[in-house]
Amino acid sequence: MDREDEIVIGREMAAAQEAERLRMAGDPPPSPLPPERYDAARGDFGLFDIEPVALDAALTAFVREYREASAARRAALRDGTSLDDAYTLLTFARRAAVFALRGADPTLVQDGLSACAAIGYERIDARDGLVALALLHHAAGHCGLAPEEAFTPIARLGEPLFARLLEGFLERPARDRDLREAWGYTEVEGPLGAGFLGCGYEPWSPTVDLVGVSLRVAAALRGDDYVIDDPQLAAKLSAIWLSAAGDPALESMLEHVRGAVVVHGRLRPETHSEPHSQQLTAWVVEARDGADATRLAELARTPRAGDALVGLAAGPLFVLVVARSVVMGVDAYEDSERMARFTPRLRAALDG
Repeated sequence: MDREDEIVIGREMAAAQEAERLRMAGDPPPSPLPPERYDAARGDFGLFDIEPVALDAALTAFVREYREASAARRAALRDGTSLDDAYTLLTFARRAAVFALRGADPTLVQDGLSACAAIGYERIDARDGLVALALLHHAAGHCGLAPEEAFTPIARLGEPLFARLLEGFLERPARDRDLREAWGYTEVEGPLGAGFLGCGYEPWSPTVDLVGVSLRVAAALRGDDYVIDDPQLAAKLSAIWLSAAGDPALESMLEHVRGAVVVHGRLRPETHSEPHSQQLTAWVVEARDGADATRLAELARTPRAGDALVGLAAGPLFVLVVARSVVMGVDAYEDSERMARFTPRLRAALDG
């Protein structure tokens, strides 16, 4: 993402926050949503290894009530939804796409789309709504629904901005609706059934089950002080994390990897007074061959100042875990001695 994109994204959210401020200044009706919220520490915001929670059932009841309500009642319900409510509904919609995919259940697609319709779109970044629509569009196809059959009846349930957003999505060329090409997600089968993982645009031609290995690495890190996000496929490992950065031989090894996965972690709030000051990132790489993987692991033995690393190789596989403070003046939570606790878990993850 370039600097111009970052400015636009900031502007969209600033506009949403201003719209929410104006809504609150007008003495809005109470929220129609339950007070509970999805839990990041539980992994509720993921799209892969998720299970239904009580809030899903409560929101299912809400969106079905919304879908059957009169136009005036739907407008009143939308007026009561805050910016925070809107993002709760978008999370529900994304989760509904996963559960619809697993059960081939078109009703869950309708529930997810109804959640999108119940949002005031001036109070969110509309691109977040488009991501939810893309996931539901993909799920609809796997449930045997034609896109127009699933989407068009829902357009009338939302405000005009939503109708234009939905209709504009359907009018996009097929490539611009494709989940991987346009939206950076891919469908992956997991222990609980189908789900979605983020997918970048780096080369991706692994000859081993790199997704499975990365899921084991994520599980190895999750049983600790960190909340671990879902892996992202087709990622890039930068030479900056390794001691030979700038060495043409290293650059060549990284250019010829068969695939890389990145996994991000965040400290649990109870473990640190400033948990957002800390960063944990793991890369799982299939190198060109075992010699390259071994060399990469050797280069991980000399971290940059302020970084704590663990690097291991097994055959063509290489895993690198980097921990550091990202806030000046805040000490790193990890050091090389503490990071050693991950070594046996990561070795087991690589060995399968």
